[in-house]
Amino acid sequence: MSRAARLAAWSPPDWSTPGFGRSWRALFVILFVILLLLVAVPLGGLLISSVSRSGTLSRFAFTLGTYQEVLSDARTFGLLGTSIAFAAASAVIALLVGAPIAWFVERSDLGRKDLIRAVIFAQVAVPPLVLAMGWVLLASPKIGMLNAALGATVGPGVVLNVYSFPAMVAIQGLSLVPLVFVMLSPALRNMDASYEEAALATRGTGLIRAIWHVSLPLVRPALLAVALYAFIASLLSFDIPAVIGIPANVFVFSSEIFFSIQRYAVPRYAYASVLSMVTLVVVLATGLAYLRALGNARQFATLTGKYRARTLHLGRGANAIGRAWLIGYLLLGLVLPVAMVVWTSFIPFFAQLGGDALGRLTLQNYADVFATPRGALALQNTALNSVVAATVVTALAGLVAWVVIRSPLRGRRTLDVLALLPLVVPGVILGLSLQYAAIAMTFLPLYGTIWVLTLGHVTLGLPFATRNANSAISQIHPELEEAAQASGRSPLDVFRTITLPLIAPTLVFVWLWTLVHSIRDLSTSVLLAPPANPVLASLLWQLWDYGSLTVGAAVGTLLMAAVFLIALAALRILGRSRAATGLL
Repeated sequence: MSRAARLAAWSPPDWSTPGFGRSWRALFVILFVILLLLVAVPLGGLLISSVSRSGTLSRFAFTLGTYQEVLSDARTFGLLGTSIAFAAASAVIALLVGAPIAWFVERSDLGRKDLIRAVIFAQVAVPPLVLAMGWVLLASPKIGMLNAALGATVGPGVVLNVYSFPAMVAIQGLSLVPLVFVMLSPALRNMDASYEEAALATRGTGLIRAIWHVSLPLVRPALLAVALYAFIASLLSFDIPAVIGIPANVFVFSSEIFFSIQRYAVPRYAYASVLSMVTLVVVLATGLAYLRALGNARQFATLTGKYRARTLHLGRGANAIGRAWLIGYLLLGLVLPVAMVVWTSFIPFFAQLGGDALGRLTLQNYADVFATPRGALALQNTALNSVVAATVVTALAGLVAWVVIRSPLRGRRTLDVLALLPLVVPGVILGLSLQYAAIAMTFLPLYGTIWVLTLGHVTLGLPFATRNANSAISQIHPELEEAAQASGRSPLDVFRTITLPLIAPTLVFVWLWTLVHSIRDLSTSVLLAPPANPVLASLLWQLWDYGSLTVGAAVGTLLMAAVFLIALAALRILGRSRAATGLL
């Protein structure tokens, strides 16, 4: 029998027999309870606190007064407008910068493409907080190095002010360029070259007209999906709005929620909870639009039996434009801000570049990080939190995906929905909801410990991890597991001996991705890691907030170095795994 006939005649293994059925149900119940505790409990606590007069669960008194107050306040609609404008403008800038880079890399004969991809991916090692810090050191009206250079060359009165809405938008947009590049590259790479070649062969059609009338319409659904995703990412962003926006008195939802909890003598818990619910509605509506855009993308398929994966030959002038565009982005989005942070980490006090400053270079800032109790504790907490979170997320994702795809249980999709819910929850809101839950659950000593932050990172990592694990298991035909079923093994034995080795490369990728994002996350850490028990990201925020620029720059450099080394290890491990199994 041919493989096609076997696939047509295949039916799921009969694991509904009493022994197998009990194993499936037990595993389903365990996973359901874990996901419910991770996702539904904190979000449910947030909803309850929004209708509590005190805004807390421990002193609950039902009221809708806070909703009425927030929704009738003109400031709320101002926040809504600023948040939407910030997210939309950031997404536009990310597309305007990232889409041309993706086109030149995937559709043209621009050289050194592997190096370009590696350099763009390297920005993953630069947390948005560090990017914002670098631009403050470059363009602050008082201490900015670019302002000093402009003053010396052009004259006094020429001042760049990073503390503004346009600067906040520009920096956020630059931080999203790698995301746009990664998401848009496959659509451009898989586009049939014959369409563009036919347009260029038409008399009077130049390269710009061909791109505008052929390339862009063919990837329009992908562009819309990328734009919506970048919009959502900006709505969820906290780092750049906090560093750039708060000093400029420009607030979006995430920074306003943080400010209402951390900057008042009496925290405004009820106000923060209601504002969080409003934010969730906005993000959820955008998320639904994003899913619809992904569905519409199927109508624009260009891969056919006559597909030709060729690139366009450009002249020297067009290639020069592509290289200039790429270099400009790298200077603004990576080289200048990172170099500024690294430079600041090696000087005893902040000073402009010059001969005197070069003579004062020192490692004392790094020594201070390791010597102080908070610095050593932050390093220890970061390692412990990220490793535990990555391990738990990977284990849960693998098991959830396996139950959802392989089990015969009717309610198995419930696990998938629960694991996907945190996708629309901003980190600062999840941090607030977990803070409420930790305070209310006095029987568990979680509040003020590193473990409540670990729970937050596990929850935030679930959507991405389960999507990847689902895809990996879906690629494995169930006939590989039929032999184990016939021998009477339990579902967990089948998973351990057959499925797990095949999806190991994907799980390695998920583990490393979660590790990286747990290390660099600020939005959750800033609320759940107290000053006395910090991680590197929250310690960096504290030092920056207190004005310790040089020691903060040292922490930021350590943060970048850790993420970069992990990303480098990820590439090596994934390469070996692909070679061994042929799977991602």
